[in-house]
Amino acid sequence: MNSFKMRQLINDQLAGINYKSIVKSNKMAVKIKCTQIEDNIILVNGKEVRKDMDGIWITKERFSMIEAKFFGEFRETLKRCKSAQYLTATYTI
Repeated sequence: MNSFKMRQLINDQLAGINYKSIVKSNKMAVKIKCTQIEDNIILVNGKEVRKDMDGIWITKERFSMIEAKFFGEFRETLKRCKSAQYLTATYTI
């Protein structure tokens, strides 16, 4: 097959692609909200996290790696902000 026929074949295939029907992957967002900071309760994408008496954050549901990463960053922010009673953060990837 010569290069002209190859180019024509490729152009025909590209013309048959409906680019509007290609679904792009959605960006992931991690939403973190302090609901009751005095009771040490934080919501991470709706998953409740509580701080126990030893100062360890505990959740009943598993975090994804992204949620765990951004929860760690959020905790660092809480350490720096003393008046962060109702702080909310959204991390978008």
